Amino acid sequence: MTTMNPLRTAILAAVATMMVTVAGSAQTPYYHTFRPSAISMRPAGLADAANADARDVTAMFWNPGSLAFLRYQNIVLTHISDPGTHAKTEQVSAAVFRNAEFSLGVNALVMYGGTLTPEDGPTTEFKGIGGDAALSYLLLPTISVGMIAGVRDMTIGTARKTTGWGLLGVFYYPSPGISYGLTYGAVRGVTYWYSNAQSGVLWEPDLAQYLEIGATMTYPPRAKDPVVTLTLATQRNFPGVSQFSTKGGLEISPVSWMAFRVGFKVGSVERVARYGIGFRYSRARLDLALAPSAVENRFGGIALVIDL
Repeated sequence: MTTMNPLRTAILAAVATMMVTVAGSAQTPYYHTFRPSAISMRPAGLADAANADARDVTAMFWNPGSLAFLRYQNIVLTHISDPGTHAKTEQVSAAVFRNAEFSLGVNALVMYGGTLTPEDGPTTEFKGIGGDAALSYLLLPTISVGMIAGVRDMTIGTARKTTGWGLLGVFYYPSPGISYGLTYGAVRGVTYWYSNAQSGVLWEPDLAQYLEIGATMTYPPRAKDPVVTLTLATQRNFPGVSQFSTKGGLEISPVSWMAFRVGFKVGSVERVARYGIGFRYSRARLDLALAPSAVENRFGGIALVIDL
């Protein structure tokens, strides 16, 4: 699963390998990358520019330090559909503990029904399970730090692969209406499936790493549900080939019960748009998001957010 993507170096290496292999074959090369981290529909509609946003508990996937500054304590039920592979993902995220200093969030997911079908090639089924835990500590009234760790266990055809990922974050909230984020992320065991002259599963043993900084601005600044939210983030992957991704998202709520979202990612290997919409009634919110570009793993999803 997605979706900030620190995996581009591994993907490029896979593509290069496949192109060499396919030189003697007329079959079009095909590959699919399995996202190591979780996803949420509101940040997805903002192109994952959520490094400095603290709207609900799923913000921990982009900056675990944000848990100390959540606008709401909540539980989030998410359903994600991938039209390219027919895979479905069910996900539950919850803020389970919070006091004056510490905040804890957890997440669990299951993926099922996925099929990988290249042109003129055999179909491969896949499924998976995963879990994450995040902890945030409030250093000062305006600064918090946090960490999240997760694991994904994937069964792809007859192969079984495990991916681990982690994220360290600093969240800075100097005044109402503006916040900043800084994160360091690492993934070990990137998994992707390829098919050209033959099919197989590749598991990347090297550690993929990235740094990201971001900012979020809201108006009115003290509102729990602002009329306008602007989110920005930039990400740099390392080591190896220098790659970057700049992300931005805009959310507008013309009325208190509805919000429109649009986001863009522009980077060394991507140029995609995301779209989303949200509806609120009392203590519940319904978020929908769409990633229509074939440049990334396309998906659509819906999330029910219940404030506690």
